[in-house]
Amino acid sequence: MSKKVLVIDDSSLIREKVHSILRQNGYVAYDSSGGSKALAIARDVPVDLIILDVRMPIMDGMAMYKELRSQGWGKHIPVIMLTSSDDAEVHTWMASEGLDEVKKDEAMEARLLELLENRFGAS
Repeated sequence: MSKKVLVIDDSSLIREKVHSILRQNGYVAYDSSGGSKALAIARDVPVDLIILDVRMPIMDGMAMYKELRSQGWGKHIPVIMLTSSDDAEVHTWMASEGLDEVKKDEAMEARLLELLENRFGAS
């Protein structure tokens, strides 16, 4: 059975790119621009993993991650963070939470696929 992945990013371009990578590699992809809609999808669809942007308006990725973890249904959903930030505080926070990171750069696809394969095996 295909793994279900929720992509949360305020950039439609990034969502579409990640969505395409996932579909081409056998994953079922859902997406959201953020906020309560993203949390509702994560709650209502039994997703196997969330790919979450760090920097978003209204509710950033760190706040969304904390909200996700505060919910009984969201405590154990694996999360991969998407970032283009070089902010040391953000990287320290991700490391303290044990989160994997994918940079929004030319190596994004390869890194994302590496992390997905490490988690789920070959698709």
